[in-house]
Amino acid sequence: MSNTRLVLILFPISVLLGVLWYSFSSSDANGHTEIENSTIYTPKPRFDSGWQVALIYIGSATCEACSMPGVSGNVERAKIAIQERSIEEGLMFSAIGVAIDWDAEEGLGHLRLSGAWDELVSGANWMNSAAYRYIWEKSYAPASTPSITVLARKVLITDGGPQVSEQRVLKQVVGVHQLNEWSESGFDHLPAVIPGS
Repeated sequence: MSNTRLVLILFPISVLLGVLWYSFSSSDANGHTEIENSTIYTPKPRFDSGWQVALIYIGSATCEACSMPGVSGNVERAKIAIQERSIEEGLMFSAIGVAIDWDAEEGLGHLRLSGAWDELVSGANWMNSAAYRYIWEKSYAPASTPSITVLARKVLITDGGPQVSEQRVLKQVVGVHQLNEWSESGFDHLPAVIPGS
């Protein structure tokens, strides 16, 4: 088979594969992708009594800082790093994405730029249920975007349902600069989840 014929056969196949990859990748309004296919968070849910680490990202599709290059990729890598550390320590993990957009669908689109999540809350601006719980009611997370708060919570599964007996902040990262610094450190500087360990 001649080289010309081989090129004529392989070129359309490679173009088709490229189009398929692009159409299934997460991209922003400008077609920019943030997540490399080798760094994809996969939820691994557990419903047990014990300590759970929760990473809570608060962002918005209308927040200019949240749309800066690298933000979505750093959020995805943070989920992966904290999940891996939690699993190594025998802890449960949950990644929670909160979009404070008025338009819930627009907010979900923003959160999906950072891949998969265990839980998504979007819409109602600063009064959505997760913003209310984590920012206004409990003051665990800052009223700022983009931000990541890492919580440790002690979960007890009872006949009446799950209960949280303890909850404390392990880490807060606010703004693009802090998020970049945390990423460059390998997402280090988390205290022990279980007191005394």
